[in-house]
Amino acid sequence: MCTIFFILIIFINFISSFITQYDPNEADLLGRFSSAVSSKYYYDCMINDEILKNNTELIYSYNEHNSKLNGDFLAGIIKLKNDPESIVIVHKSTSSIQQLISQVYLYPMEALNITYNVISTELKKLLNNGNYKNVIFTGHSLGGGLAILD
Repeated sequence: MCTIFFILIIFINFISSFITQYDPNEADLLGRFSSAVSSKYYYDCMINDEILKNNTELIYSYNEHNSKLNGDFLAGIIKLKNDPESIVIVHKSTSSIQQLISQVYLYPMEALNITYNVISTELKKLLNNGNYKNVIFTGHSLGGGLAILD
């Protein structure tokens, strides 16, 4: 009985450490991430957007061009300065009709495989060091689909 009680306390504490209510500031940041990562000048957007610059820190970024899938694949891991226990995984969107056709119709799972292994390895390292409890996945278009599959 005592064991069940302690497990319940730990479980409740775990759930309460992550806020599930809508936060307009968080929504704004996630939208800005998705927009920045969709830009050709991703790093410039992260540096020049005052809100992103003041509230976030880029921890890790992965970018790969894939000619078979007609596009660039970019994923980033971002730390929220106001929530040190949370990190955000953001994926780039589809950038052309050719990329969309290749990724959806010709090679549907390869888009996931390109970033998944690299990002999941980095994410495991970050989670194993014990500094982060919450992971938020976001993206737009293809990036949103990849975020769901993560």
